[in-house]
Amino acid sequence: MLVYLEPGECEAMRRILSCVRAKLSECVESRCEIPAWAPVVTAAAPMAESHARRRFGVAVRCLRVVIAWDGVLPTSELRSLACDRIVAGFMSPRLRLLLAQPGECLARIERLIAAIPPDWLTHSSVKVVRDVASTLGQAVRSQPEAHGAAAVEADGGAGKALDPAALVRVLAALGDSVESAAVASLFGVK
Repeated sequence: MLVYLEPGECEAMRRILSCVRAKLSECVESRCEIPAWAPVVTAAAPMAESHARRRFGVAVRCLRVVIAWDGVLPTSELRSLACDRIVAGFMSPRLRLLLAQPGECLARIERLIAAIPPDWLTHSSVKVVRDVASTLGQAVRSQPEAHGAAAVEADGGAGKALDPAALVRVLAALGDSVESAAVASLFGVK
């Protein structure tokens, strides 16, 4: 419809886009909340961890939906919804809690980065995710023996160990070249 109808000249198109804005905001507020349960709680109740993981997935899908409207709706409004509300408001608290499980935390950050356009990763609200990734980098550098290929294999999916190469990619994507270079040199990642 946007090919044939210009929103500035067509009242019906303006109303449709106004409804889209309202529905996107409603979707973000009603569907993106992720429980802020500590790892101790989720370890004691496996269904709680499964629920939190699913809620994170819902937030990622909502993030993709918001970003899909880029070019149709004003980018500033979409960035506000995506970065300020979804990433900083709902996802970041969960990522901070997952620092106790570095492998799980890194997997969630990778999923988040895959959903966001590269130029949106510089938004100030995404800095919280960069801080979490930097904290992961520092933790990995302080205990290199707990991470790496052998540690990831021995971890058996528990989420305690992480792949240093993946961490280097995440840190580079988030613009933390100093921490990325430090982790890369420690583990010999190119």
